[in-house]
Amino acid sequence: MTEKKRKIHVIGINSYKFEDLPLKLQNLFSETVSIAVPNSYFEKIKSWNDTNFKQKKSFFESKSNKELIKWLRSLKTDVILFSRGDPLWFGIGRILLENFSKNELSFYPTNTCMQLAFSELKIPWHDAINVSIHGRDSKKLVEALKTKPANLAIITDSKNKSLEIIKRNLLELGLIDFYDFWLCEEIGFKNENIRKLN
Repeated sequence: MTEKKRKIHVIGINSYKFEDLPLKLQNLFSETVSIAVPNSYFEKIKSWNDTNFKQKKSFFESKSNKELIKWLRSLKTDVILFSRGDPLWFGIGRILLENFSKNELSFYPTNTCMQLAFSELKIPWHDAINVSIHGRDSKKLVEALKTKPANLAIITDSKNKSLEIIKRNLLELGLIDFYDFWLCEEIGFKNENIRKLN
């Protein structure tokens, strides 16, 4: 792994409003030319420059980790990479650490979706078990369910029928009536949707 002097600034967000960024990160955005943004909210972040600065910036629409790593390796100057929540919590941070030296990376986390969800539901979460089935199989979910934790938080994936997978696992383990089940979508964002499921 060849270390470069430039920095990869990985910024976690919980809002698509530029003014919700801390001032330090607003300034970093203003000063940085190369910006990577996941394709699902690319246009929203790109509009920050059009609205606030109208500077010449190079925006990279991140569609896959492989493409993103290749693009980041090609850069010689500092870059910002946007992520949701905390990049080191079931996020892109792990993949970046596998491909770049720690000295090249700076992380700026914000609240995780789980922190926000438990806060909205007014449930203490110090003993919660967190599992992700976003782009992963449900093996860890099954292991967690077998321990019957009081609080279990699951990061789902809209592309892999997560709710059906969870329901099937609960049925197979005889736990379908063991939990209250809350679905929290776009938590912390303008179109947040929280509902209890039967």
